[in-house]
Amino acid sequence: MSPAANPLGRSRARGYLGRACLALTLAAPALVLTGVAQGTPAHAAAAATSDITFVTANLRSPQSATGFQQDAREVLAQRPDLIAYNEVGFRQDMFLAPEGYDLWRLTTSQYTRHNAVAWRSDVWHEVAHGTKRISNYPTKPPGKTTLLGLRYANWVKLESVDGRRLSLVSTHVSPMFKDDNGNWVDLLRPSVRRLSRLVEELRGFGPILVGGDFNVNYVSGRYPRDLLTAARLRPTYDLLGTRFPTGDHHGGTIDYAFVRGKGQLEADWHRPVELNSDHDAVVAGLSWTTPPPAPVTTVVRNQPDGTTEERTAIRRTLREHLAGTAAGETVRLATRGLTLRAVARALRRADARGVRVQVTSLSIRLTARERTLMRSLATRGSWLRRCQASCRTTWQAEQPPSLLLVSDVNGDGKTRIDVSRRLTSAVITRRTSARISTSGTEMDEARAAFAGL
Repeated sequence: MSPAANPLGRSRARGYLGRACLALTLAAPALVLTGVAQGTPAHAAAAATSDITFVTANLRSPQSATGFQQDAREVLAQRPDLIAYNEVGFRQDMFLAPEGYDLWRLTTSQYTRHNAVAWRSDVWHEVAHGTKRISNYPTKPPGKTTLLGLRYANWVKLESVDGRRLSLVSTHVSPMFKDDNGNWVDLLRPSVRRLSRLVEELRGFGPILVGGDFNVNYVSGRYPRDLLTAARLRPTYDLLGTRFPTGDHHGGTIDYAFVRGKGQLEADWHRPVELNSDHDAVVAGLSWTTPPPAPVTTVVRNQPDGTTEERTAIRRTLREHLAGTAAGETVRLATRGLTLRAVARALRRADARGVRVQVTSLSIRLTARERTLMRSLATRGSWLRRCQASCRTTWQAEQPPSLLLVSDVNGDGKTRIDVSRRLTSAVITRRTSARISTSGTEMDEARAAFAGL
C-alpha cells in the first residue's frame, strides 16, 4: 500500500482471520498459506519441536522481482510465526504477508519502509506498534544514491490467543562507509545504543525479539557485545553455542536473531536458509519456559442484603485498584455519575502520587462530588470534564455505565474494570457487578472508546 493510499502511514496485510481460526489451526498439521510453498518434512519436524518459529531475512533490495518473490516464498515456507524483514522498502505487502499474516512498517519513506515485522494473524494480534530511528547520518556517501546512514527500526507489541505477550523488532544497521573526505564512518555502536533504548522502552510487555542484518561479523572485534549484553539482547549464537555463515560475506555471520526473555523464552535450535539474496535467512525455534497466564477475566458481585464487606465489594474493588497505581501511570474513568466519596478520594490520592487521572462524566450536570474532584486535580495531564450530549448518547448505547482503564507508564493497558452501574450509592444498595480484565484486546477496545469521547 502506498503512502498516498494510507495517509496514516500504516501498512498492513489482509485483516485478522479471527480467533475462531485457532481451533482449525490446532487441528491441522500446519498453517496453510495461499500461494506459499509448504517446505520440507525436515523443516516441519524441526518447527514442531518449538512453540515459535522466528525468521529474520534480508531480501536484498537490488535483486529482481522474480528473485525477491522466490525469496519471500522460501521465508514463508518455513511456516514462521514471526518474521523480521530487511531491505523491503520497495516491495509489496502481498508477498511479504499473504493471507494468514499481518504486517507493520511505517510507510512515510523508503527508509521507514525498509524493515518490516510480520506475524501469524490467527495466533497473534497487535496491541501497539511504532518506529524508532537508530541512525541519521545527514548526507549520501560518495557514489551512493541513498542516505546509507539513515536507518529505522519498526516494532510491534503482540498478544497471543492464550494471553502471552512479546515485542518484535526489525532493524538493519548501516555498514561502514567513507565520507567525502575519505574517512570511514562507523554507525554500529550509536545504532545499537539507540536500539537498546527502544528495547528498554518495550520492557515489561514480555520477551523481546530483535531480528536483522547488523553488518558486523559475530567473531569480529567490532561486534558490540558489551552494549548488547547491557541491553540483555542475546543472539541465538550465544544461546545455542553454535554459529554459521549468513550469506555471501566471506563466511561472515552478520544476520542475527536476538532474544531478550531469560526465564520466559529460550532458543531450541537455529539454521540458515539459502536465498537468492546475498543473505541467508536465519530461522530459529523458540519455546516458552513458563505456563500461559491465568484467565484474564474475573467478576466481582455485591450482595445488597449481605454483610458490610459483601455490600461494599464493588466500591472496595475500585478503591484497591486505584490505590495500586503509581506515578507516571494513567487512570481513565468514564461514568454516568460519580457520588461515591471513597472512589473520589482514591482518585485524588492517585493524582497526588503523580498518576494522570482523567475522568469523563456522562452526567447531564456534574455532581457536587465531581465538581470538587475537578477543582482538586493538580497533576499535569489530570482533569475532569463533562461529556456533551452526542458523546453521551454514543457512549450509553455502546459502553457500560462506568468504565475504568489503568495504563502503565508506557501507555500499555494493565487493568480494565466494567461496572454495571454509575458510581453512586446504588453500587452498594442494588445488585451490581464489576468485570475485571487484563486482556490486551479488551483494553485496546477501551482505549478506542476513550479516544472517541
